Amino acid sequence: MVDYLVSSYQVGLIRAVERASKARGVSLLILAGRALYAPSVGDTTQNRIYDLLKADNVDGIILVAGCMSYASGADVLADYCARYAPVPVCSIGVELPNLPSLIISNEQGSRAVVEHLISRHGAKRIAYIGGPAANREAADRYAGYVAAMTHHGLVADDNLIERGDFNIPTGVAAMKEILLRASTFDAVVAANDYMAVGAMQVLRSQGIRVPDDVLLAGFDDAPFSRFAMPSLTTVRQPLDAIARKAVDWLLEASTGRPPPALAQIDVELVVRQSCGCGLVSARRYQTLPPVHTREDTALALVRHRGVLLQFLHENIGVPPEQFDDWANRLLDALHAELTNQSGRFLGVLQALLEQAQPHPDFVDELAKVVTLLRSEVRCLRPLDDVALELEHLWHSAQIAVGNAATNVQGREKLELQVVIDAVRVGFERIGTALSRPNLRQAILGLLPDVAIRRASISLVHEEQPDTLVPFVTAIDGAASLAPGAASLAPGAASLTPGAGGFPVSQLVPSEFFGTERHSHVLLPLSFETDFFGIMVMAYTTNETVYGLLRDHISSALKGGMLHRNALRQAALRERVEREHLEQEAQIAARIQTAILPRALTVEGLEIATKMLPASDIGGDYFDTIAVDGSCWIGVGDVTGHGLVAGLIMLMVQAMVAAMVQREPRGSPAVLVTSLNRALYENIRNRLSRDDHVTLTLLRIDRDGTVTYAGAHEDLIVWRARTSSVETLRGPGFWSGALPDVTEVTSNAVTRLAVGDLLVLYTDGVTEAMNELGEQFELARLSHVVASLANEPVLAICASIVEAIEQWQSRQIDDASVVVIRYVGVG
Repeated sequence: MVDYLVSSYQVGLIRAVERASKARGVSLLILAGRALYAPSVGDTTQNRIYDLLKADNVDGIILVAGCMSYASGADVLADYCARYAPVPVCSIGVELPNLPSLIISNEQGSRAVVEHLISRHGAKRIAYIGGPAANREAADRYAGYVAAMTHHGLVADDNLIERGDFNIPTGVAAMKEILLRASTFDAVVAANDYMAVGAMQVLRSQGIRVPDDVLLAGFDDAPFSRFAMPSLTTVRQPLDAIARKAVDWLLEASTGRPPPALAQIDVELVVRQSCGCGLVSARRYQTLPPVHTREDTALALVRHRGVLLQFLHENIGVPPEQFDDWANRLLDALHAELTNQSGRFLGVLQALLEQAQPHPDFVDELAKVVTLLRSEVRCLRPLDDVALELEHLWHSAQIAVGNAATNVQGREKLELQVVIDAVRVGFERIGTALSRPNLRQAILGLLPDVAIRRASISLVHEEQPDTLVPFVTAIDGAASLAPGAASLAPGAASLTPGAGGFPVSQLVPSEFFGTERHSHVLLPLSFETDFFGIMVMAYTTNETVYGLLRDHISSALKGGMLHRNALRQAALRERVEREHLEQEAQIAARIQTAILPRALTVEGLEIATKMLPASDIGGDYFDTIAVDGSCWIGVGDVTGHGLVAGLIMLMVQAMVAAMVQREPRGSPAVLVTSLNRALYENIRNRLSRDDHVTLTLLRIDRDGTVTYAGAHEDLIVWRARTSSVETLRGPGFWSGALPDVTEVTSNAVTRLAVGDLLVLYTDGVTEAMNELGEQFELARLSHVVASLANEPVLAICASIVEAIEQWQSRQIDDASVVVIRYVGVG
């Protein structure tokens, strides 16, 4: 159980546990969540993955407690682990109560590095950047710093002490704070290498040179510490020894033998350039007795082999028995080289360098081995051909080690670049996949590019939280879906209970792991508070890929969920809005039909009217008002639709009726301009709308004189004497569009003879459209009027409406028709 897949310490430990597990033939499952009780909500959600571990899916747990407990503390972490009983748990890095714990000598390591700076380099004012307050490893390392300072009679000045969070940014912040508080110091020690590198950046930015002005050291020997400028003096943890011990403890526990409660493993001081030291000291250790000839050296190697092996064991961080007994292999090759088997030493060294490619630390150690052997195997006679030959051998060996170190660094960068190039397009496809099928195809397309041949992605059943539903399953490059998963709806993981799902404690579909020994990484798929499921993938040494995949797939699942929710919300809003509009339309239709004139009996006139309300419009207006021997007729249309259009139409009807009752013989132009002012105020300022009304007011007197004003559709007049149709345009402008229309509004006059027809209409008549997009138009309406002119007005009105209904493919606007025949008085 780790909390991070990018940290060099945890990655190194994962690889070491993988090697130990593989050597012992046991399978490894790497769970990567976050530190327990971390403050972030998203971290808490990811930690739900730790709840999946049960006695029926694992036989033992290795807990990287030093990282997992930085936010909670050791006691809280120990209480948390009680849930795993009876599964044995081994803690690494922190001593946990009631749990077997493997710890390194953090205090001893920190004390060693501070002792080195004081004793070897004369440092007296040493600044210290510690780790989180709740972290036990950080506390032990700080104790080592204080102990070393006290031992040499030096004071740990509070102004020189600051805390970080084991990462580069907090190392930067801590170093800046120390520089603000303290004027002088001659060395800086950080509780890990990340913070040391952050401190180095700040010192360099301030013109303070390392190690010329200030010495610097870290802890953990992270891979980048070898390549820092200058290379970083640090403390190395024996990760392989820790991993082997942890795996062995769990194997013993599985047989019923309880492991020890606590074991402490020593660390190693690694001196480099940041403290002023080179790779190793140039002095001669004199493990071998003085020699004068090549033959003497060969004999000394045989006689003092045991002492030399012990010397290498004490000075090299890799045990001699590792890597196929590297120490004996090199000593045998050197002896052969000294006994006229030229090229043997370089051959064996090259083979070891190739073997060490996956282990950059060992490549560094081999450089140290060459330097140590050169210091011991040295002829004391003046330089002759033999001595020059040996110097050439050491020179060639150093070049070989240097090339290998460069190749290791280059290979790591190349592999990372290959991954970056491979996943760039794949991540774009994953990030833009809003549907589950598209996301699944994007994932399956990416897996071969990142060399992951076995993967299982399962999502939590939306109704059964203890059930996982297979989403993506790929085994040896072949994609498949477990039964029932093909029926997954794009919306969420759902299926008929029991069909295709499996218990969450099973982790993967049946037979996914197979029967062979395996190593897999298991990560949560989550986003903030949403936990989607788990991702299980075969382990490779490109650990960065897993975190990237988890983040992108989780983001895609969240994005898809938001997209589906947005669609559902849009559909809901659309439905609510449609229902609202339908209700408004019903109200508007009721308004405009409720106030239609009830009695159409006017002396001297025959009148017929017909309105076809559209489903969501509600803005047509017409009215007839008989007063003092005249008949007022209004016809108009409100822009917009729905309830507001109905309200505006109601305003027009009420105001026209009031003004006509007050001035029965008034001027239509005066009425229109007065109406315009009131409508403009109501529509623009009170309703905050930009609607207007096309409106024509007509006054028909007893003698057939028609006085009209306003801007609406043309009037159609059929003359009985000539059986001809003419159209008349009203003088005026839209009502409610301008504050004042007095200048553009005037009265126009025409006269009806007995038998003449006057036809009024709204634009829903002339703009009615057939399936070809053709409008009914004024000419066609005029033709219908002329062909029916001798019919009764009710028949004419009904025929016009029937012609419109037959013409239009669907009604898109209200359609109103008023047919008037002048019959004269008496």
